[in-house]
Amino acid sequence: MSEKRERPPGIMILAAVLIIGAITGLGTFIYQQYQIQRLTDGNELNSAWDAANTALLFIWGIVSAIGLWRGRKWGWWSGALLLLGSIFANICGIISISMTVGSYIWESPELMILCLKIVARSIIYALFVAYLFRKNVLTFCELCENERLIRCLALLGASLLLYLCYYGSIFLLTKFA
Repeated sequence: MSEKRERPPGIMILAAVLIIGAITGLGTFIYQQYQIQRLTDGNELNSAWDAANTALLFIWGIVSAIGLWRGRKWGWWSGALLLLGSIFANICGIISISMTVGSYIWESPELMILCLKIVARSIIYALFVAYLFRKNVLTFCELCENERLIRCLALLGASLLLYLCYYGSIFLLTKFA
């Protein structure tokens, strides 16, 4: 790494988006905790699992942004996994909403707007993932361009596995708690 590499402009934007997303996610969780305490006179809080998940995603977003900013291989992998996992979570969120409320989703403007926001966010994440596979980004992160398909399949498999492990553990915790 003795030669100076030029940082692609999209990496700067993606790193900023990851940091902003991490901070707003943490802020939203803290605000929700405040509202729950206020409305229930402090009798209820989200589970420790939710707090741990929020802390993990906050740290993951910050660390991924730093790794991408510095052009590290692990930053590329970490950021791509985080984005793909977010896409899977958004898809499952829409499926969950539609299974919960059924056809009412088309009659409720609030639910329709929520679903459109989730879809828009997923499209933006997908564009960022596609951007990560550009030649200049792969070169900046010191990744070989020739292995794009293998890297794409490995990334897809790893993010699906990570996502299934996460939601599988939530299912087991709620089923046997």
